Formats: sequence, C-alpha cells, structure tokens
Amino acid sequence: MGSFPALTKAVRRQFLWTESYVGVARRGHPRLSRRPSLAAFHAEQHVLVSALGTGTHALAERALESAVGAGNIVCRVPMFIGAKLFARDQARSPGGCPPPTVSASARA
Repeated sequence: MGSFPALTKAVRRQFLWTESYVGVARRGHPRLSRRPSLAAFHAEQHVLVSALGTGTHALAERALESAVGAGNIVCRVPMFIGAKLFARDQARSPGGCPPPTVSASARA
C-alpha cells in the first residue's frame, strides 16, 4: 500500500481510501474566523505534522511549506498529538519548538 507513481501499467491498482488535509485552530482564535481567507491562513504561524518521505504526503507537505513560507512554520512534529501539545504549551508560555530527542532504542 502506498503511492507508487512509477509503477508500470501492468500492475493492478485500486483506491482503498482518499484523504483530506485540514487546518486546526483553537476556538475563538483572535485572528482567524471559522473559515479564514487564504491570506489569513498564510499569515499565521504553523505547526506542521510532518510525514516526510511518505509518498504523496511529502508532496502535500512541500506544497504547504511553499504556500505559507518556511518562516511561518514554527515547529514540525511527527504526530497530531504533538501539534496539540505544542499549541497548548505555546498559549501558556510562547517559545520555539523544542529540540528533538533521541531515545536509546532509536540510537541503536
């Protein structure tokens, strides 16, 4: 399963599902309405849930980074829960993205 754009026509393909991408902001955000304009979306700072290297997700991620500008992406996290926790902590005490940590098992 995955995205294989170079696969030959002789191999059978079947869509199993489609995916959508969404932007999430806190309720009552001081600058964003329920349906913000593209300009308002671009102007905000973003936490990007990064799935680089995963086929079409990489294409979507690069397109988003190009659209909002790399300078407006303040943090990249590997999971959605990380984005929620980062946004919550930023509301309490603004700062940058914490440096990534490497567990002992990841170093082996």
